[in-house]
Amino acid sequence: MVIVFAARAKRLERAGFRVLYHTCRLVHRVLTGDPVRVGNYSIIPYRKVAQLAVTPEIWNHCAAAVTRSRLGFETIPIPRGKRLAGKSKMIF
Repeated sequence: MVIVFAARAKRLERAGFRVLYHTCRLVHRVLTGDPVRVGNYSIIPYRKVAQLAVTPEIWNHCAAAVTRSRLGFETIPIPRGKRLAGKSKMIF
C-alpha cells in the first residue's frame, strides 16, 4: 500500500495567475530540486501514519514529509472543477 496524492491536472484560473503559478513552481524546483505537483488531498494507509508521524517535516507540510520520508507515493491527476459555492480567498 502506498500513499496517494491528487495531482492537479489543469488550472482554471486566468492567464496572469497561471503565469505566476508556473513561475513559483519553477523557482521552487530550482531551489529544492523537487517539482510541485501535489495538493492537499491525499489518502494515507493506516500502516504508514506511524512512520510519517516521526518525520520532522510533518509539522509544516504533509507532501514534503512524504517525499522526505521515502515511504513511496503515487499521484492521480485530477482536473480542477468549478467552485460550487462561495468565493475563493486566494489572492496574489
